[in-house]
Amino acid sequence: MKKRPLLGGIFLILIAMVVIAIAPLTIFNMQSFTEFFYSETELYLLESGSLLKNLFPNYSSADVAFIRKFAAKASESTNLRVTIVREDGKVIADSHSKPEDMNNHADRPEIIKALSEGTGTSRRNSATMAHDMMYAAHTLNF
Repeated sequence: MKKRPLLGGIFLILIAMVVIAIAPLTIFNMQSFTEFFYSETELYLLESGSLLKNLFPNYSSADVAFIRKFAAKASESTNLRVTIVREDGKVIADSHSKPEDMNNHADRPEIIKALSEGTGTSRRNSATMAHDMMYAAHTLNF
């Protein structure tokens, strides 16, 4: 009978050693998966944006009705929210909201970077959606 508590103690020590050995690997794998997910999502957003940019015809920015229709159709095709913004940050089309009700986007990191480099991405909290979102922006030539 006295051997059982000894076996139980050894069993508990072995379980503790396994947990101590696996915990850091689990944390590392979760962090790696999160970064992989963000990288793949960023790539998907940039590729989708590039495709939409190439499909966007050269219409003048005065043709707002066409631009809004394009944003709505583009969103249906990609299952993404599509927002078209002028260089000054004014929203002229959005697939999910009325542009008149939206704030100026000139201070958004992805917009600032796109204006200087052609494309930009950011991960930040969305005031509209109330959680972290990933954004990608491409410049269009009107």
